[in-house]
Amino acid sequence: MPTHRLTLLASFDGLSTHSQGGSALSKPTQEFLSTTLATVLQGYGLTETCGMAAILMPEFWRYESVGVPVPSVEIKLQGTRKVSLGPTRADAYPPTTMRPLALLDYKDAGYLNSNNPPQGEVLLRGGSVTQGYFKRDKENAEAFVDGWFRTGDIGQWNSDGTLSLIDRIK
Repeated sequence: MPTHRLTLLASFDGLSTHSQGGSALSKPTQEFLSTTLATVLQGYGLTETCGMAAILMPEFWRYESVGVPVPSVEIKLQGTRKVSLGPTRADAYPPTTMRPLALLDYKDAGYLNSNNPPQGEVLLRGGSVTQGYFKRDKENAEAFVDGWFRTGDIGQWNSDGTLSLIDRIK
């Protein structure tokens, strides 16, 4: 084995988890990194959220999920029908903003609140989410609805209370 490979392996000694954000990891990439280096935990956020909006905590670990909302952010899938997820692992992690969810069908792409699991556009609000763009009335009208920031991401709530991003509409 080349010396540089041994050095690389030694530099990860003791690393048990790794957080990743910026863009979603594919399942094969997450599997590879989790197998070869350390368990990879994904996160989700945008410039408009001052960074993180959701994080996959170790106790919720799964592939293709960005986790549960951070305490300063509420997340919902845009909509009209209330859906209760029932008891989940997310209910046991205080403080959580998980609540009954409102979902709106995004019919153009077949993302329906009646799907199992429920799907729709991800909306964010909270103390760390911007309230609007400075002197940009047109952009604000497109990006915000009733105080919620429209991310343009399509998400689904998983049965364990975690959020997965499955598509993009913007």
